[in-house]
Amino acid sequence: LRIDEEDYSLKGVPVNAAREYSIADYQGGGQLTLTALAYQLGLAEMTGSTDFMMIDEPTDATDTENRESLLEMIHSAVSQFNQIFLITHHGAGREKADRVIRVEKKSEEESVLKIRGRN
Repeated sequence: LRIDEEDYSLKGVPVNAAREYSIADYQGGGQLTLTALAYQLGLAEMTGSTDFMMIDEPTDATDTENRESLLEMIHSAVSQFNQIFLITHHGAGREKADRVIRVEKKSEEESVLKIRGRN
């Protein structure tokens, strides 16, 4: 994948394809989530904005295979960013996290934080 510097569109060569395509023409299901994250990572690299990245519910629209690819992409981006904050309701990704903050709702007025990992 690459970001076209003329129009900032995301381009890539799909597996077994002979030429590059605009990713906007090649989207479906979890693919959209994967390419959106790749685009976000590419823009951060181009602009040097790598202090913090927040990713909210990236695995919701992905199937099992794409979920693993997505989580691997996020995990490999750890070396590029000072901090990545991954929000999920399903727990996907916690097995590779340095720290997990779990919020449990006790009542309408009370929630409890449980923190696992390094501080």
